[in-house]
Order: sequence, then structure tokens, then C-alpha cells
Amino acid sequence: EHQYFHTAFPAPVSLTTAEHDFWEISSTGTTTAVAPSNGLLRGVSVNTGTSATGCGDVASKEQFVSLNTVDGTASWGYVKTKIVTPSSLSNGTQDYTLRVGFLAGECGSDLAEGAYFYYNHAINSGAWSCYTQNAGNIQNNNSGTTVAASTIYTLEVVYRPNISVEFFINGTRVATNDTHIPEGDNMKVVCEIEKQGGTTQRDLQVYLLQTSIAHVN
Repeated sequence: EHQYFHTAFPAPVSLTTAEHDFWEISSTGTTTAVAPSNGLLRGVSVNTGTSATGCGDVASKEQFVSLNTVDGTASWGYVKTKIVTPSSLSNGTQDYTLRVGFLAGECGSDLAEGAYFYYNHAINSGAWSCYTQNAGNIQNNNSGTTVAASTIYTLEVVYRPNISVEFFINGTRVATNDTHIPEGDNMKVVCEIEKQGGTTQRDLQVYLLQTSIAHVN
């Protein structure tokens, strides 16, 4: 038996979660549309507001997939996003985190399981980090790509049937993780910014978020 699922959040016309069947859009402040420009379709800007713990995200409304290879099931999972990073990088005063990929929850909730890109100025000298996480244990690979402000990134996360996860930045593979891979854990697709300190709003522009899943029994 083969099961295949694909959905995408491209060029959103509506910023209202209730008008999307699969996706939720959330900001502590006011979510705004971003006009199309050269090479970019219409996007959405989610933000932290002025709260020191604010969060903004585009994510699946619920956990929708369990990635595993148990009971004769082989799983392949894929997440792709195109974003523009905030105009200022995270620092010790205005501290924030970006996460993109498969996670059990959003906005800092249920972070014990996942396979995702992670950015914070204090981790890997501010480079994109490639995380796999199972039962709270983490493999953290340094992508070698230092995050820049106001920059377009295409990020891809590939969960493979051999229980490994590949990470791609702008089409180039930057890491392959093979430990602490989540298995049999219910996941969401998440693209988010979360504040850990400071009250200056930070905005993350999301132009595309898509996911594909294949299960083979």
C-alpha cells in the first residue's frame, strides 16, 4: 500500500487562518501581507510583536503525520520553505530563534521531537543549525552557512526511509543527521520566529511553505 500527501502554502491571498484548510497563520503582533517582488510571489510577514516572549508562525493546524519505519512502513517526508530573514539578527539584547521543518509543536511548545533548521546567535556562531531531536536528545550539525539579515533562503528538510535526515540550503546539501531521529512521533510542519528577550518586534517573511509525505507498507 502506498500513501502520498502533498500540500503547499504559496502566495497567500488570505491572512486568516479560518480561510485555510491545512495552514494556520499566527503573530503576537499584527500579521501583514508582503507584496510580490522580483523572484518572489506574495508573502506573509509574521512577527513577535513587542513581547519579550512573542511568536509568529505559519504551520499546519494540527499534527498530521507520524514518520517511522515500524510495522513494515517506510516513510519519506519533505519540507520546503522560502523565507526572508528579519532585518536585524538575534543578539544578547533582542534575542530570537527561527525554526523550520518537522516539529511536534510550535512557538516553543513540545520541542522534544523534530527534524528542523534552527537559528539563534548563540548556537554555532549564528549559522543555520541542523537539528534532529528524539526524546529531548539532539544531534546538532553546523550547516556552515552564517545567517544574514534581510536575506532570502530556500530551506529543505528531507526525512529518509533509512532513518536519516538531509538538510539543504539554497539547493545545496549542508548536513545529514543520522542520530536522534524522531520515529513514530506525531509531527507538524512549522516555520516560525520566537522571541526569548527584548521588546523590539522582529518579523519573518514567509513566501512558501510546502510538505510532501510518502508511506509505503
